[in-house]
Amino acid sequence: MLLLKTEHPVVETPPADQACPAQAPPLSGESDAVHERIAATLRQPGHLSVWQLCKIVIILAVPVFGQQVLMLMLNLSDFILAGRKTPNVEVAIAAVGIGGQVLWLINVAFMMIGAGATAVISRSIGQTDRPTADRTAHQALLLSVLIAVVATAAGFVFAPQMLHGLGLNDEALSAGVVYVRIILPGLPIGVLMFMGSACLRGAGDTRTPLLVIAVANVVNIALSWILCVGLIGPALGLTGIAIGTLVAYLLGGAFMLALLRIGRGGLHVRVRPLRLDPGLIGRVLRIGVFSGLEGLLMAGASTAVVVFITALDPAGQPPVNYPAYVAALRLESISFLPGFAFAMAGGAVVGQSLGAGRPDRAVRCGWWSYALGGGVMTVAGLLFVLFPTQLVHLCVSKSADPVMISRAATMVRICGFEQPFLAAILIFGGLLRGAGDTRFPATITVAGVGGLRVPGIWLATRRLGFGVIGAWCVMCGDLVVRGSLMVWRFVHGGWKKTRV
Repeated sequence: MLLLKTEHPVVETPPADQACPAQAPPLSGESDAVHERIAATLRQPGHLSVWQLCKIVIILAVPVFGQQVLMLMLNLSDFILAGRKTPNVEVAIAAVGIGGQVLWLINVAFMMIGAGATAVISRSIGQTDRPTADRTAHQALLLSVLIAVVATAAGFVFAPQMLHGLGLNDEALSAGVVYVRIILPGLPIGVLMFMGSACLRGAGDTRTPLLVIAVANVVNIALSWILCVGLIGPALGLTGIAIGTLVAYLLGGAFMLALLRIGRGGLHVRVRPLRLDPGLIGRVLRIGVFSGLEGLLMAGASTAVVVFITALDPAGQPPVNYPAYVAALRLESISFLPGFAFAMAGGAVVGQSLGAGRPDRAVRCGWWSYALGGGVMTVAGLLFVLFPTQLVHLCVSKSADPVMISRAATMVRICGFEQPFLAAILIFGGLLRGAGDTRFPATITVAGVGGLRVPGIWLATRRLGFGVIGAWCVMCGDLVVRGSLMVWRFVHGGWKKTRV
């Protein structure tokens, strides 16, 4: 990644043969008006008060928080149905967990494109270069769909081999294959929902993604429950859960594309021309490649951890350790919500502030983003410490294996103490990526996950016999180290000279 010699980034001029409009598209709706006011405020000279900065961050973060809540519900509803409304709770939880693992591996490429597109769009908006922002969104969506088509075909064919390598018993393996194969065909359309959200966040519009995911979430929960428990027709169990998720992906992606074609958040995306722009794609990927490598490493490390933990369950018996691990992860993901919200909102403000030539404003925004988001996550951690068993029972039937419940509750309590460091990883990492500095977070992830998490969990589970609780403690130690390093990088300030 190249670094700027000055504080002012270079503005690209779009090629003459591009199909995007020569001038900024007309704005539409309240969301665009809010976006315009925020962008204008960040470009204005002079000093912004603490209240003004916090107000901008909160205005952007609240819709993102709502979006994250709905995205979590989109995934958590599958887990709750599997844990409370299926006959074999442990097998269903394992199938949903392992299916999510496979989908995460596939999503790594989209993480790379999304990170690059968000940074380029936010910097372009800060420079009032809307044509480049429009073209970037168009190219990001087109490339994502092409990759999704290939990934869907490969995932559908090789799903049994992928899941078998993760160490599941035959019953959970068969259920996981069915779950993944039903959802995968929706990926080429569903990716438009997630990639469109990334582009709009870069433009400062966090309300439209909230609207789209709200619609998809309502459809997912309603249809999954209807099909799973048999409110209309026979009870389909895990198959019904997967069908509900598939329909939600299809509807959400189509809805997002329709809104972007009309014009939202100052972005106006045309479907044609259906060809890639190598120069612009290269610019996006140059920024996003490190996020992609980071995501690939995290997915690979998570897969290795799954293999270590599934090996703890004796063959021929219902799994206990892996379902407990999945339950703790799902509950821990609730605490991610404010961190992700303030990371995305703060990243957009940081990118636009740098585009406007105000790195000092970007720094102040970063610290207040952490103060707000980290404070909320710390309160969530307190709830994890005080009420772990009660939280587990919200998602898992009380008739489930008591050993599984006990181990899940212990892991939930432990993760309560990690929250300030997890907040630093999420929020400062988001701020750095918003500035276009994706290399450092990726480097820290490689060092922490590859040098501490995976070998530490291998040692804890395979050599020292500490089991799933020992593995969880190693994961928390990794978060403490990486969170501290993220704070150091932000204080260092090299990210302010990153060229996008």
